[in-house]
Amino acid sequence: SSDGQGMVVGRLVGATLLPRDGLSLALSVERGERLRPGGTGTARSVGAGSASWANGPLQLAAGAELRREAGGDQWLATGSAAWVPSARLIFSVLDTYGHRTSGLEASSHSNVNVRVKRSRAGSLGCAPYSIFLVR
Repeated sequence: SSDGQGMVVGRLVGATLLPRDGLSLALSVERGERLRPGGTGTARSVGAGSASWANGPLQLAAGAELRREAGGDQWLATGSAAWVPSARLIFSVLDTYGHRTSGLEASSHSNVNVRVKRSRAGSLGCAPYSIFLVR
């Protein structure tokens, strides 16, 4: 894959478990290298896990990722909740927090969203509350 910092090559192994109705657990591990323009490369390791649960109109999810690259660690945590009272109306909340140990940077993003499906072809939504925080 590729992002703004170069191309990433590596091996990824993952597994998803469905231990009971509505519950999903996932784990993944990646080991590889980031190739930067100019031919230099840095070792890269990533471990991630997530869990989600759905019961009727309520849906909850959480995830975490730890990334080690170029001598620095990064971690990211996410959580979300959704209430779907009908096939046409969705209320959801998402919160994301990230931290980078090299440079002591942290960021947080929260979003509350309401979406009304008007037809099969489209939907109408709004995000009345959105916060970006970078420390």
